[in-house]
Amino acid sequence: MPGNGKGEPYDRYIVGEGLYNVTIKEKNEIVFYGLEVNRPGFYRIESWAEDIDTYLGDYYANDFYVPETTTDGDDNSGENLNFSYVVEFKKSNFIIEYDDLGNEIYILGSRWTFGFSVKDVSEFPCTFPVVFYRISDSKEEPKPQIKTVKVSEELNKYADQTGTLTSCKMDGSDVAVYNESDRFYHLGNENGPVIVTKISLPCEYIDVSFAAIENSGNSALTLLYTYNYSDFIAAYAENTNSHGVYPVTEELRLFLDRFQETHNYFGSSGWVEGQLSYKPVKDYFWMFAAYYYAD
Repeated sequence: MPGNGKGEPYDRYIVGEGLYNVTIKEKNEIVFYGLEVNRPGFYRIESWAEDIDTYLGDYYANDFYVPETTTDGDDNSGENLNFSYVVEFKKSNFIIEYDDLGNEIYILGSRWTFGFSVKDVSEFPCTFPVVFYRISDSKEEPKPQIKTVKVSEELNKYADQTGTLTSCKMDGSDVAVYNESDRFYHLGNENGPVIVTKISLPCEYIDVSFAAIENSGNSALTLLYTYNYSDFIAAYAENTNSHGVYPVTEELRLFLDRFQETHNYFGSSGWVEGQLSYKPVKDYFWMFAAYYYAD
């Protein structure tokens, strides 16, 4: 059971199915556990305290970042003052490999993180049992039909620009305004600097470009389990300048928004948000790969 339960990157108790004693050392302390299982299904997490009011917070966090707030929680669904909470590990949460006999081996992509705490307790430390156990098979949702996204804009080779390529901030201070005339987004107002995005070279938060991200055989450009952008990105990549950028059109902005949502850049389990020194604004999440040429 590695980790110390503090919730920092890689720093929680990693557990599987079984019974564990959770110790809370002081008031308002939250102790974090990461549940790691080896097959899809519904799993129940219950506390079995006799005279302690226990609480479970569901953080649904990845291995790199635990957000400040929960996505869900449970207080008194169990007997007495205990919690009783159910989560579903779907087949899509796992990486599937095969042994020499062709049997599927499920490798979990990231642990499911829970924070345990107590309420109205006068003496510390206090300890209570928590059990993790599988209760039924997963009800995997039907596989969606993939749609191939095509470019609708008329693309032209983007020329090299003067100035310093500068990344946009996502807190709303760098406002993006759409210009109906050139059909590009501009910074500040419709006549401000053109906002561009890196396509054929890596951006700040991805160490491989959009144009090359599927070279290893993954499906990184199939977004929201529905939209395949491979041909779309290839068309834009052919028209970038020497800095690997192209102006942000409305359809390109939509791609960026779907990309960050699919790959969990922001929000409760967003690893990019955990790296920022400021709070990003939802309307500007798509600007994670946006830049402009500053004089």
